[in-house]
Amino acid sequence: MVHLTLNNTSQYRWVILGVVWIIAFTCALTTFVCPPHMDEMIQTFGISITEASMFMSLINLSTLSFNFVGGILLGKTGARKIMGTGLAVIAVSQIISGLTGSYIVEVSARLVLGMGIGVTMICMMQSVSEWFSLRELSTAFSIQVTGWVTGNVVGLAAPIPLSKALGTDWRGTFLAFGAFALVVNLIFWVFFREPKATQEYTSRQGEGIKLGEILRLKDFWILSLGFMGQILGMSIAMTWLPKSLAEAGWTASSAALLTTIFPLMGLPGNLAGGLIANKLGRKKPLFLISGVFLMISYVILALAAQSILVWVAMILGGWFNFFFVGPLLAMPSELPEIGPRKSGIFLGLSNLITGSGGFFAPLLAGIMRESTGSFVSSFLFAGLLSALLLIPGFVAREQRR
Repeated sequence: MVHLTLNNTSQYRWVILGVVWIIAFTCALTTFVCPPHMDEMIQTFGISITEASMFMSLINLSTLSFNFVGGILLGKTGARKIMGTGLAVIAVSQIISGLTGSYIVEVSARLVLGMGIGVTMICMMQSVSEWFSLRELSTAFSIQVTGWVTGNVVGLAAPIPLSKALGTDWRGTFLAFGAFALVVNLIFWVFFREPKATQEYTSRQGEGIKLGEILRLKDFWILSLGFMGQILGMSIAMTWLPKSLAEAGWTASSAALLTTIFPLMGLPGNLAGGLIANKLGRKKPLFLISGVFLMISYVILALAAQSILVWVAMILGGWFNFFFVGPLLAMPSELPEIGPRKSGIFLGLSNLITGSGGFFAPLLAGIMRESTGSFVSSFLFAGLLSALLLIPGFVAREQRR
């Protein structure tokens, strides 16, 4: 077994976690700004629902694909340079998104935005792995993910009120979020540090990262299927929830509230998952429970979108969509073949594979809506995808404590 001890007893690890939290918040904020303004953007650019789905499909594709690029770059340089560059790309592309009147430029800017988010996110994950001990890792990742979830909530809830307060359309919101990203970039350069190893690498750790070794691991494919089940279902929900609820007859205010509840419930759900995993010393039961309740919530959205059961679907779906995420992100660091130093490339390669699904899932859901006239088949599709979470729940390898 290969061991690496990093400076994970330093109190500065909590400062790092705070920096990572606000970066994760910014990444989600800029990702989810589109859905609340989708109808405005359709009118502005004169595009169809399928063409509008490209705003989220492309950012999903480039984000998850560039997780892999970030993982490769981590093997050549430190996380500080990569994250700083990624944050600059996020800010600039978000500002360009708010300035353009061209659909092609808008789509291109969203694609580049996803690239910046992709390399930044994988560096965040590896930084948490390096600063925190394995005993704390599930909880630390859960706290990091609350940054993403909070950004998700604000990204869905704030754009319309903010644009009204600014007296502008969707472009004003995009520019405001871009300016916020510039401030976060400054915070990053002031406070972020990389940990110092307190032990030398063993000879095997000095050999570097071999992709073939990771691809041959059964655990890699098992955990990747778990990632895919969560990412694909969530990408459909976050893209089309506002519009699907409006078409089901919910008022604009009710639809906005329901859409916000979905990620909002991820805050307690995510923290609870990390704490429970640490308490039990096990993670697999969380995948099984999450997979079952996510399927139930998506089926309700498909078949009972006009009923009071939608509230139940939002609460269950939001809670269990993030319940297992922290423990799942921690599992690669616990594998003796991977460890903290190789967790970045492991997660990056996994997200490269799931990235194609993150592109096609919202797009296919939009095509289903246009061909059938409703979102019933779209959310049944999301429920089917979430069943993939059952696979790591049954067969993943985990360290029991």
